[in-house]
Amino acid sequence: MLFLYACLFFIGVNARCNTDNCLNAFNNHGGYASYSQFCSSFLATTYTATTSGVGPFPSQCKNLPSKLSSACSCIASTTSATTTSPTVSPDGSTTTITVTATVTGTCSATGFPMTVTTTVSSASPTCSATTLTVTSVSLSTTTTTVTTSTIAQPTCPQIVINGGFEAGILADWTNFNDNPDASFSVVTSALIPGGSRSSFYSAALIFDPLGPFLPGIPADMYQSVLAPQLCSAGQQYLFQMYVKTVANTCYVNAYDNGSGQSFIDILLMPGGTTPPWVEMSIVVTPGTSFELVVEAACDTQDTVWFDDISLTPV
Repeated sequence: MLFLYACLFFIGVNARCNTDNCLNAFNNHGGYASYSQFCSSFLATTYTATTSGVGPFPSQCKNLPSKLSSACSCIASTTSATTTSPTVSPDGSTTTITVTATVTGTCSATGFPMTVTTTVSSASPTCSATTLTVTSVSLSTTTTTVTTSTIAQPTCPQIVINGGFEAGILADWTNFNDNPDASFSVVTSALIPGGSRSSFYSAALIFDPLGPFLPGIPADMYQSVLAPQLCSAGQQYLFQMYVKTVANTCYVNAYDNGSGQSFIDILLMPGGTTPPWVEMSIVVTPGTSFELVVEAACDTQDTVWFDDISLTPV
């Protein structure tokens, strides 16, 4: 409604309503409520400057159209517009109210009225008169929909790569064996008594039956772990690893080679012809960059299987 404010400021509506005998007569006899029909009809009729004998209060208004027009314009009521502020509802539901105002008023110059009607969003009404009086404002509303949603913040992921060995090869892992008779490789589930723990592959520590077996000498595989930047220093992880063997007895260990921090170690016992997977798990705080080492030192040359090695944030 900027055009309305600018027009009112410029032409000074209140300044035009000077109290005189004619205006006092209307106000003293009920104002616009009593004379709305007369004023509506009068303001819609064209009079000449010399027209006489019209309207009430002949002694106060002198039957002059200019005085009657001024009084009717001053006592005309103005309906103020009210709006409802929109509210934002929880995720998935919304309510927004758009308000359009239509302004109707009279524009009078030297006692000759004309009526103007405009919508706030359209062009301002053209008026060459010196006074614009607002007599009514009507509102229409429409409802539109706004949808809000919550954006999930990224979380630190599981940080061991190819811990389930589903790449089908020993990708991201490296053999490092003090025992020349043993090495890690990836085998299919069909070659494992009782099968892989999940999916199709597992890692196997295999001993060469023709090699110089050294009981109790460890064989290792390792990978360099670099946590993403969104994993903060001091982040705790749940370390998990699953192992099994048919007939071997092994000391199995997992540790951070850089700091020497041992994650977990167990004495793995023979599991029989269909050995169960033995879970190794513990909560650790390894840092954001380290070398994860998995090793086994065994008493015999029977194969040992490893699967689903992971470090999951807690």
